[in-house]
Amino acid sequence: MVDVGQYPSAATAAADEAHVDWTDADPRDDAICTSSFAACELQRYLRRVTGVSKGLAIADDDSLPAGDLILVGGPDANRATARLAPDLGPTGAVLAGRGPEGYVVRSFRDRGRSIVVLAGVTRVGTLHAAYDFLERAGVRWFAPGSVHEEVPSRPWPQVAAVSAVESPQFVTRGFHAWEDRGDPEFFEWMARNRLNTWCVEEDERPLLHKLGISLAAGGHGLTARVLDPRAPYPYAHRRVHGTGSLPADPYPVSPEFAGDANHDGRLSYFEAHPEWYGLKRGRRSSNIDGDRGDNFCTSNGDAVSEWAKNIVAISPPVPTATPTS
Repeated sequence: MVDVGQYPSAATAAADEAHVDWTDADPRDDAICTSSFAACELQRYLRRVTGVSKGLAIADDDSLPAGDLILVGGPDANRATARLAPDLGPTGAVLAGRGPEGYVVRSFRDRGRSIVVLAGVTRVGTLHAAYDFLERAGVRWFAPGSVHEEVPSRPWPQVAAVSAVESPQFVTRGFHAWEDRGDPEFFEWMARNRLNTWCVEEDERPLLHKLGISLAAGGHGLTARVLDPRAPYPYAHRRVHGTGSLPADPYPVSPEFAGDANHDGRLSYFEAHPEWYGLKRGRRSSNIDGDRGDNFCTSNGDAVSEWAKNIVAISPPVPTATPTS
């Protein structure tokens, strides 16, 4: 059961992402499209798992058909869930604090029938709950395309006995591929494995929105701007005299520190902290120029701290609203 809005069926709602305004302030049409897609995915795979070729019909959430039920969406997005499991809303005790992609998978008995609720804090959480449920039924998506799927055979009672409350440990999970080189099979594989980040340079934007995949932008040039290995080191290094009025150095002295290596009379970022930069063929690399070169060491906490501090320093201030009477 799922909210299909004004659409004649869940299949129609699920396939209409091109006509959804994903950037307006009204989330309902977004939720209808994504949740309907989740319902269609459940129907497709559960029919294969259980071997029931014509069962598992999808009903609108304002009805209450007889038999076992799968409710797709929390109480705020599914009227049947609101009737049968009102505590599963995003402000309820179960999902409170779980973040926008948190979700619950709950199965229970009600008046002699089995009910499974797949409720996300948002529509994206609901989609992830559907895929979690399918994974617990044994379905696997090892790579894009049906040839890389694993769909076992299991009876419905065994499939329905599940319970979980989940939220991702990593906010960003995906790929930064600055080209239009994805395709629907790849993006569906991403969603089925709960990946959520791709590149804005992509034609399939409505599909990505439907699947809850963020469109990221950016480039390598930022590191050259905020952690340029040739830029002057902005702190009073503990082993360099005559640093004048520079602020105290917040970082420990590098075990690889060799002083003013090029003898130009000033200390650069790279000279102060070679360990912040990439190791290439056994040697630290200062090859960062524009959007090309070698990456800095994102595994080095001090390097990341300095990178982030400088990002904040060059970022424009967030405008604040002017009070009105």
